[in-house]
Amino acid sequence: MVENIPVKWAWFILVLVLAVGSFYFPIAVIATLVGVYLLYRLMVKRLGGFTGDTLGAVVELSELFFILAIVLALNY
Repeated sequence: MVENIPVKWAWFILVLVLAVGSFYFPIAVIATLVGVYLLYRLMVKRLGGFTGDTLGAVVELSELFFILAIVLALNY
């Protein structure tokens, strides 16, 4: 899949999603980025990199970080 997406479109989509997400839910975006970074460090340390399974786990956990941060932010 990565080979079929032009690099400039991938960057455009990433910037667009971060801009829209940061405008509406900045705390959730920051929590998600921190969580993904910590998972990245953990996987590199323990496994020496990523596999397809670990990448899938990071995707699911990043969704959880984002939704949990929104719920917590809306309750305060």
